[in-house]
Amino acid sequence: MIDDGYTFREAGCLVRPLTASLISKVSAFIEQGKWFKIDKLLWRAPWFIGDADKLTEDDKNTLVSVMVGFDLEKSQADLKKAVLLKITRPLLANRSCDTCKQFLFDTDTDKPYLRDGYKMVKRESHIVLPCDTREGCPKGHHSDPIHLSEINEKAWNHYLDWRAVGLTDFQRSCPVLRGNWRIMDKLAKKHGI
Repeated sequence: MIDDGYTFREAGCLVRPLTASLISKVSAFIEQGKWFKIDKLLWRAPWFIGDADKLTEDDKNTLVSVMVGFDLEKSQADLKKAVLLKITRPLLANRSCDTCKQFLFDTDTDKPYLRDGYKMVKRESHIVLPCDTREGCPKGHHSDPIHLSEINEKAWNHYLDWRAVGLTDFQRSCPVLRGNWRIMDKLAKKHGI
């Protein structure tokens, strides 16, 4: 199992989302009626971990809908934005929008304004939130802030845990993992972490 957030448990099995190229290949096999090729392609690692012989047709349909239904491109775009924010503005990335609604923060340093050296300054109702100004907030608007989703938080932690030692052969066999790592590694190297 690859514990990077992109492995899902369904019908007693583990599955991973399919890449766009693999979805195209599966679609072509469906149009050609080559069901045996779909079985040969999908019911093996890294896409599937379980006993394929015990799968019913309903199980297969459920698993394929999970594998195809996950929006990998959107998730990877969100991963890129959130990791960039986490690397370049860690205080802002880790601060909730609710905290920003309650207290004042320096928009350049992302540190809270302090009174008497230790009391955070409360935001008065007439003070506009940074995300509601023309300049906006690098984290986006509080109605839809940039953040690591639960899945992408696991992907980031997986990268941090494994980057020093490298991936196993099994992990390297997964194009989804390799794609996520390319995104994160490029950002980490660019920003010196």
